[in-house]
Amino acid sequence: MLILAYSLVFLAHSENKLTNRYVEYMQAEQIADAGVEQALFYLKSHAGLNEQLVRALEAGTEEEFTFPDELYEEIQKLSSSARHELKLQVRLEPTTPAWPGQGVYTGNLRILSTGTVWNRANQVFSRQIDAVYASKAMYMGIIAPDHGLFIREKEHMNYRFEDSIEPSDLRVLNGDVYVKNGITAELSDYITRKMIEKGELTWEEYYYMDHPPKSTGLMDGGVDFLESDRVEYERYGVFRKFNMFGQEMPPEPYARNVHASLGFWTDEQIHLRPPQFYRDMASLVIEPTIYSSLSGNSRDNSYFRDIVFEGERGYNSIRYSKVMPLYGYGDWRRAPIIDPTRYGPRSRKHDMSNPIQIDGIVYVKGDVFLEGWYEGIGMLVVQGNVYLGGSLRALPTDTAGHPSLLNVIVFEDPSREGGFTMTDHDSFKATGKIIMKPHPDNDWSEQGGQDPDPNLRMDAAVYAQNGMKKDLEAWRDNWADLGNLNVDMKHNFVTETVNMNFLPHDIIIYGKNPDDEFLEAGGSGLNDFLQTDISVMLSSWSVQTVQGEADEAAHGE
Repeated sequence: MLILAYSLVFLAHSENKLTNRYVEYMQAEQIADAGVEQALFYLKSHAGLNEQLVRALEAGTEEEFTFPDELYEEIQKLSSSARHELKLQVRLEPTTPAWPGQGVYTGNLRILSTGTVWNRANQVFSRQIDAVYASKAMYMGIIAPDHGLFIREKEHMNYRFEDSIEPSDLRVLNGDVYVKNGITAELSDYITRKMIEKGELTWEEYYYMDHPPKSTGLMDGGVDFLESDRVEYERYGVFRKFNMFGQEMPPEPYARNVHASLGFWTDEQIHLRPPQFYRDMASLVIEPTIYSSLSGNSRDNSYFRDIVFEGERGYNSIRYSKVMPLYGYGDWRRAPIIDPTRYGPRSRKHDMSNPIQIDGIVYVKGDVFLEGWYEGIGMLVVQGNVYLGGSLRALPTDTAGHPSLLNVIVFEDPSREGGFTMTDHDSFKATGKIIMKPHPDNDWSEQGGQDPDPNLRMDAAVYAQNGMKKDLEAWRDNWADLGNLNVDMKHNFVTETVNMNFLPHDIIIYGKNPDDEFLEAGGSGLNDFLQTDISVMLSSWSVQTVQGEADEAAHGE
């Protein structure tokens, strides 16, 4: 009986020791796990550490990271039941990127995180986690950052007025202009007077011209490259065309800032990559089977649907078929009532609580509907069409706390180009376009029946492979407008082709360099900006028990 009782006591004592050791080892493992998570968080959010990571990735060198005391102090606050400690070793091991020379830098982050716990008997229990995460840094600047307007049209273009009363306007107010095969621009009276101000024409030359030329010509209009820094072409030149004594004169050079640029502006120079690159580098890929039956994902089909906007009392409704809606406007009901900077009723644009979130690269195969406020830095890459239903605006820096920038990149989808032949102009292809299609919205404001402003503002840089097109299906002529669709573009417009008949009536390109916004916000210039991405998918993960005093004591007993 004594032997049996002693055996039971011994077994209970041993089980109690093993259980305690299990709990304390699990505590040590949790400390190590928290260390891994904190290391990743600080590498992403701490300005100094993130910059160190970016520069190490760019240089392709191994790098050790030292973390601030705040990280360890936060770990100390996790538990007060036992004394514990964290040790971190974090090293970047560079790797060869899948797309070398394309502004992408890759490496593996190896994190050795050791958690140690002391029990009441001052025994030590340690566990170490060895985790490897793939990481990369990528150039996130816009395509053709130095250009307000960049066109690689295969043909020489002729710009003519759409309207003899109010000439259509193509104006670039900042940045360079590149028209690969040149353009011949018809002059309006407004442009000729502006050329006199800039010293490009004399009053004597102006006197002998037919003015107003072919029309009243008194409104703003015509091709205005006079404010751009430099106008470049590869062939044929950039000319101005006008009449004198009722006869058309031979074209003359447009202005003194026009220069030839032979074969310099390649895809590499303007930071344009092939569609597959963006798909491989994207943090989010949306590829439904409705547009890609072989490689698509049937679960992504749910993102694409028909959306309808109704006009006042249900009239003049407009439908966008099979699109992925990205709608960054809120509800006028949630907009602040007191706003000293605003006149008139509240509307959707006054509620900024629901912006489109931009982070890194998002690749979509299919058509996208885009409108509203956005926040973040990144690229929306679409293989299909992008429908602009209204203004697309960056959330103000004062509201977001940082500048925001979106580069909308639109490629054609070869699988949807069934009836197109190479003898047609590329602008007639079915995909690869930015389509300006403003719509009514019966619930736009508390006043009711008020539509969004049809004059679109686009605070994004744009690359559209097959150009820009207006769609006035829902347009309503009234006393406030003459049916002219005007578009203001904050940064730039880059395209391979232009059809003058498809363009909105007025296009004003402000050509603002994103570098300026980032420098004004106290950061580095965007051309030097590399956005980091640490994959949530582990490359490897292992946990091991570190032999310590607790194990030695156990062996001794």
